[in-house]
Amino acid sequence: MFCLLLVIETAPKINMDVLQKEYKVKKGEDVTIEVQYTSLPKPSDEWFVSGKLVKKSKRVKTLLCSRFSKMSACKNACSFNIVIKTVICCKVL
Repeated sequence: MFCLLLVIETAPKINMDVLQKEYKVKKGEDVTIEVQYTSLPKPSDEWFVSGKLVKKSKRVKTLLCSRFSKMSACKNACSFNIVIKTVICCKVL
């Protein structure tokens, strides 16, 4: 008997239909940003605030799951960016 397993790897695809593009919070309030994606294999993620790489801390938490990446921060920042990448491709938002 012969069994064939086919695995097709895909570049990350960000679900723009459900992406909240603007967040309004008061100064000093926490903000949580979630970016939904599809990808195989599971990608890595990097979050940036005002152009600087975000490092996990007591004030900043990140979570990477099989279908979304999430960052929660207590930060007075103007812009957030995320890089979702696999060995195949990289998507920047």
